[in-house]
Amino acid sequence: DHSITIEESADTTFVNITSSGLDGLLIGRRGETLASIQHVVNRIFTSRTGRHSKITVDVGGYVRRKHRLLVEKAQRLAYRVRETHKEYDFEPLKASERRIIHLALAEFDDVTTYTIGDGLLRKVVISPKTSATDDLPRD
Repeated sequence: DHSITIEESADTTFVNITSSGLDGLLIGRRGETLASIQHVVNRIFTSRTGRHSKITVDVGGYVRRKHRLLVEKAQRLAYRVRETHKEYDFEPLKASERRIIHLALAEFDDVTTYTIGDGLLRKVVISPKTSATDDLPRD
């Protein structure tokens, strides 16, 4: 038994899949199968419509849970950076995860985020805000 629901927001369309006992199979190890499904869905949409779209496929709330935990971690670390005045480097992250961190900390007045690294090794740095950090790349 399964169900699929679709939710539209300003910048993405969420396709939520609820299944009985297949969540682990659809998500895969560390979300790799789910990321592949999402990639294929986006490619199909783009090829059929000619328009680029941001479609997020979620199974059993996995993506939303991961998003929430990433935001909470980013905020905790931003407070630490604020207190210690020392930068913090995240582990290498996917572009969508880096974007979540940049957006989650955009409202912080005294810290900033920027991206370093190349390819699969790109990661977000949380830094105390100074005039020198204002022009660093966000992604």
